[in-house]
Order: sequence, then C-alpha cells, then structure tokens
Amino acid sequence: MQCLFNTKKLFGYFINRDNLIEAPNSHIAEEFRNLLTTTFSKTSTNENVLNAVYRLKKSIGEMSLTFNGYAQNDAHEFLQFLLDKMNKELNQAKSIDGKYLQFKVPPSLTSLEKIVII
Repeated sequence: MQCLFNTKKLFGYFINRDNLIEAPNSHIAEEFRNLLTTTFSKTSTNENVLNAVYRLKKSIGEMSLTFNGYAQNDAHEFLQFLLDKMNKELNQAKSIDGKYLQFKVPPSLTSLEKIVII
C-alpha cells in the first residue's frame, strides 16, 4: 500500500475525486479511495484506518479466493490483482455529470506500467 500511496498520479486521482466512481461493481476502487482518504485525513483515528484496511481486504477476498482469509500471499500477485481490478472498474466509471470516463492506455503495458499513466 505504501508504494501505491506514494504514486503521485494515483494519489491525486483518488484524493481529488469524491464520489467519482459510479460504476457497477466498483467495490475495490471505492474501498481503495476510502482507505486513501481515511489514511490521510487529519481527523482520522487509528480505528478508522484499520476499518478501512479491513473493508478493502474483505472486498478483495470476495473477488478472489486466493486473497480470502489470512494465508500468506506474494505481494506482487496481490498488487497485480488490485491494479488490474481497479483498472477494469475505473474503465466503467462515470463522472458526476454522467459522462463515461475512458482511459486510453496501450494494451501492451503491464499492470504496473498502466497505473503510472493513470
């Protein structure tokens, strides 16, 4: 999570867009945004951050049995799943004015390269 939080474009995308995501099944992107905003909120408590982490982990576990439970997993597999899922969800997102958002990302890029563009 630290590497994602320190990716300036990703941080800026989520922190500056309240209620932007209006796509069906955008649970992971919403929970990631919630974790990011909760973590950097001046009024947030440790309990709020822990709840946000739990909700993100629960959403990811519901989407993939690989990450359900508390078994040890490779960080790169988790990161790839998280980025791929958020990419799919955000490509279906609508902005507040109802227009669909389209991110033109070359398909030849890896998931990690795609997130730098966004």
